Amino acid sequence: DYASSECVICLDLIEIPLEEGPVDDDPEEAKDPAQDAIQISCGHWFHHDCLRRLAESTISGWSQTFTNKTNPRLTIPCPHAPCCAYQGELEPHLLKTLVAPALFQTYLDTTLTHFIHHDPFNELRRCPNPQCNFVVRH
Repeated sequence: DYASSECVICLDLIEIPLEEGPVDDDPEEAKDPAQDAIQISCGHWFHHDCLRRLAESTISGWSQTFTNKTNPRLTIPCPHAPCCAYQGELEPHLLKTLVAPALFQTYLDTTLTHFIHHDPFNELRRCPNPQCNFVVRH
């Protein structure tokens, strides 16, 4: 069983499963996987494909916003914001399932670099070994 709501990204209807676990669908009516509903941490639902495109475009565009010193964190906020009461965001474990592995690695590298760049004590640096992803205190 499903309930209907609106995906605020594409403004199309989205079918939200009413129960957890597998749903007995009619095999004659195969669902488009791009239209599957996905819920983020704050409880809002979206189309899987809509969240994927949002994540891809946001991560790809971070190079433009990286120098913004007023934002101490790089996050992808819930598209329902600012009405999202819980300040929901697309969390790393969800991003890993949404985007290609290379883009997820870009996400990890960019967020780590951003974290180091915004260190209030200016003590953090990447390990000088190019094969190492650790952060060291300088």
